[in-house]
Amino acid sequence: MEELLARCDDWVEQSQRWYRPVCSDFLTRFEQECVSRYLGNQYEYRFIPETVGCERKCVMMGDAEEQPVVLLHGTYSRQFLKLTHRDLKGALLQSGIKEDQFGDLWVED
Repeated sequence: MEELLARCDDWVEQSQRWYRPVCSDFLTRFEQECVSRYLGNQYEYRFIPETVGCERKCVMMGDAEEQPVVLLHGTYSRQFLKLTHRDLKGALLQSGIKEDQFGDLWVED
C-alpha cells in the first residue's frame, strides 16, 4: 500500500512539475479505490478507460483529451484449439509483459 501511495505522489509531482498529463500503469479495483481515497478532491484525475465494465484501469493525472490506452483485437483459427482467458493471459506473461502493463482481457467464442 505504501508503495502505491508513493507512486501516486510521484504521478502528482510529475503532472504538476511538467504541466502535462501523467498516466499510471493498470491498477486493480482495490488499487483504484486506494488512489481515489488518497487523492480525494485535491487533484484533477480520472480513471481510464472510462468504458463500463472494465476492471483494470489507469489513473490519468491532469487534463488530457487523448487516452494512452489502446484496444487490441485479434483473431485465430478455431480449427485447432479453443483459446481461454487463462491461455491468453499466460501467453502475455510468458512473453515478458508485466501484468500491470495490460488491462482487461476478453476472450469470446
